[in-house]
Amino acid sequence: MNINTFFSRAPSRSLACSLAVAALLAGCGGGDDPAPAADTLSGVAAVGLPIVNGVVAVKCSSGPALASTTTNTTGNWLVTLVSQTLPCAVQVSGGSIGASANATPYHSIAVIPGTVNITPLTDLMVARVANTNNPQSWFGAPVFTSVNANALSAALNNLVTGLAVSAPLDALKNPINPITASFTAKAGDPIDNWLEAFRTAVANLGQSHAAVVQAVQSGNYGAFTTFAGAFNNAFTPITPPVTPPLTPPVMPPVTPPSAGGNKRLTIEVSLSGSPLTTVDVGAVPAPANQAEFCNDLQNDATFSGLDDSGGKLTINSCTFANNVGRVSATLALTSPVALSFPYSIKYTYN
Repeated sequence: MNINTFFSRAPSRSLACSLAVAALLAGCGGGDDPAPAADTLSGVAAVGLPIVNGVVAVKCSSGPALASTTTNTTGNWLVTLVSQTLPCAVQVSGGSIGASANATPYHSIAVIPGTVNITPLTDLMVARVANTNNPQSWFGAPVFTSVNANALSAALNNLVTGLAVSAPLDALKNPINPITASFTAKAGDPIDNWLEAFRTAVANLGQSHAAVVQAVQSGNYGAFTTFAGAFNNAFTPITPPVTPPLTPPVMPPVTPPSAGGNKRLTIEVSLSGSPLTTVDVGAVPAPANQAEFCNDLQNDATFSGLDDSGGKLTINSCTFANNVGRVSATLALTSPVALSFPYSIKYTYN
């Protein structure tokens, strides 16, 4: 097998890496202690697509009224608390979703500072916690008597139990809190996948979000028999890419010597000490000695092409005795990331 052919299927073409980046924030001051950082509420307003330029209003259990803000192109928003007391009710209204105007207000609840997403799912949770068919009406004069973390958790469990009869809610398990979980309003994110399927199912059934809220708040999940089927049809979870098995280099001599005559060649390849594959090449001219065997491999001109493909194959050692050749090699990748793979290859001429 030609080395260039091998490298076109090598790990640099099939491996993907995730890089975790941690940021450490520190403050400094003079002789006085720094003032404590103000609490904020922030999150994503989305329905599968981000709600862009939506107006976000926040009402807390006590304290002065907060000025409204607007969502950006990714649906993100943020407000700073001054002397407000949690919990707080949050609403997004107006703005646009894709190329269409958003005509439905959605709601959420914050019981602690930090992330507060606003989605159709959080709107359903608000309906359960506030015991209302109309979260928008409740937001007009919110009552926080029964609003707490336990109530929100119970609302989420109720939704998962009720809707999961036939609807795939994997994004809401393990557990993931749709109010406080970080997510991106982009295809591939588990929560965004759920929201997109939810939006598609409601549209396909010709239902309004208000009708869904009413059914869920009343616990009438039987009304979702048809909806759940549409939801399942709309839901297309992202399947993680399957990394193909590594295809190791098969390196018979480029110009096989003829002194040893034709023999059946079997090549056994191991990766990091573990057997990877065995190739039965068939009848080939066998090398007469170690010099011929190793020189043909070491001098293979196609090796130089690997540098242009994002890596380099280096032969670390080469021996040949009693019709058996042994090669130790390292495949070092430089693109898209720096990785190295130690191979050992055994050539047996019978």
